Amino acid sequence: MTNGCAAWQGIEDFAVILLYPNYEAIRQLLPWRSYSAIRHRVRRLDIARRRHIWTAPEISRLTAAFRDGASNDELTRLFPDLRPGQYLGKAQHIGLPKRRPKLIAFDCLALRDIRSRAAEVGFSLRDLDRKAGTGQYFQRSTRRICLRSIVRAVALLGGEVALRQPGSK
Repeated sequence: MTNGCAAWQGIEDFAVILLYPNYEAIRQLLPWRSYSAIRHRVRRLDIARRRHIWTAPEISRLTAAFRDGASNDELTRLFPDLRPGQYLGKAQHIGLPKRRPKLIAFDCLALRDIRSRAAEVGFSLRDLDRKAGTGQYFQRSTRRICLRSIVRAVALLGGEVALRQPGSK
């Protein structure tokens, strides 16, 4: 006994490590240990999830990464000690705009041109679908050609449709 409390045994530590963060399950398995004692033991075993305190340089790095359109892999390399939910949550908390996914390059020139023109105009693919009345055609990154959707999007974006022979320029 130390300080009036029974010393922690290896099997108790194993149960805490195995069941953390489910404190209710730990309490049921170790009814002679109080909730506070279990919380203290979790901290002593260094398995507690720590709350990250963001510094100004970290926020600047996060802001610059979002502005440059960094992928999740790049963000993980920038913040190796954080889980994705932590840096994505911080980005949302400080009001950074949501990152737009990088578009897949299609073989179909019409789809490629429509998507790039929509980005120039400032439309997301969701906006394009909604304003052109094409359901979710452009959002779904489909390679299936739907002339009706293409014509509607071209008309919305102020272009014109021209047909030509394959192989001609």
